[in-house]
Amino acid sequence: MTIPTDCGSVPQIFLTKDGSDVGIGEIGDIVVSNLYPSNVSKPYMVLLNYKIGDWARCVEKEDNGIVTSISEIRREAAYLAGAKLNPQEVEKCIEELTEFREKLSGEYCIINYYDDERKAVGEIRVESRKPLTIEEKKIISERLKERIYSINIPVKTLVEVVKDAKLVIEITDPGELYKGYEQHIKPGKPKRLITIS
Repeated sequence: MTIPTDCGSVPQIFLTKDGSDVGIGEIGDIVVSNLYPSNVSKPYMVLLNYKIGDWARCVEKEDNGIVTSISEIRREAAYLAGAKLNPQEVEKCIEELTEFREKLSGEYCIINYYDDERKAVGEIRVESRKPLTIEEKKIISERLKERIYSINIPVKTLVEVVKDAKLVIEITDPGELYKGYEQHIKPGKPKRLITIS
């Protein structure tokens, strides 16, 4: 992937590790910024840096630290005893529940943690547009689990057959998507994956 380095409204990409730029050949977190070169003076512009949750290897970079080529992009994922559950995969499954589109806001998150038995848990929370009945929530949860299992056989096997992991799906009321996990949320774009050690 090559990143344009010209000025204007094109965002710049940096790779960082523990707050410092990484060198060529090193792996770092991808940070997108609207930082402009010093010869462009726009005092009315707000400086925005956003860590998108993915990481990659630096292939090339300019002397000013702007990365011009990256490779091996890896996205955040929840891990359930070795099986990988991608937020993008979950999002696609939610979008395919067309019969429930009027009932769901489209907002979701995955919380990845270990329970008291040290089993890996993937808790998928999906926000409703308005309060739903217990029965409605149960039907939506079951349909979403079916969709996830249909495209992610390793997760289904580890949860349903081997029983080394758990997949919990909860339909939350409006405004309660992160209830109990508020301390993990920062201002800005919603966080799709919360990993708790």
